[in-house]
Amino acid sequence: MNVDRDRIEVALRHAVRTPDAYLTEIASHLIVAGGKRLRPVLAVAAAQVGRAEPVSDDVISGGISCELVHLGSLYHDDVMDES
Repeated sequence: MNVDRDRIEVALRHAVRTPDAYLTEIASHLIVAGGKRLRPVLAVAAAQVGRAEPVSDDVISGGISCELVHLGSLYHDDVMDES
């Protein structure tokens, strides 16, 4: 599972990378803060049920998509609530 967690972290950082260094820094702010990454880990765990081989990149992409939506909603709520 540690290998998959590393794949998740790499994919998250890659997903917010842009040609503009400043935009990448802004987009990466919540990702580099860390977290449990519960959504992508659950996606990986569900995909591994009954299988011995590593999960596909599609599973990692699906998991990080959920995580990015979650992070976006947290950030939006904080901005809207001015907290």
